[in-house]
Amino acid sequence: MMQDVISAIDMLLIKLERQGPGSDSVEWFLINQLKDYKRLIQHAKSKQEIADATIGLSRFCTESMNWDTELYRECTEITRLGRRLAKA
Repeated sequence: MMQDVISAIDMLLIKLERQGPGSDSVEWFLINQLKDYKRLIQHAKSKQEIADATIGLSRFCTESMNWDTELYRECTEITRLGRRLAKA
């Protein structure tokens, strides 16, 4: 299950980095958020730490992104996977 989340993060990171987003764009901030999220869940010592990290990513997506975009849907899919991982 952890590998599903990591794979989804890595695929989105590759996609975003290939686009070469400009500094301070939503995509640029999302890359940083995803890298932090990946690090946090890989080093989490409890399910609560995974849940907390997932809440943080979800909040970023909800507050910073256009909900009617494919990018938002991809981001929320990662948070869905993260919530499943936290409950496993």
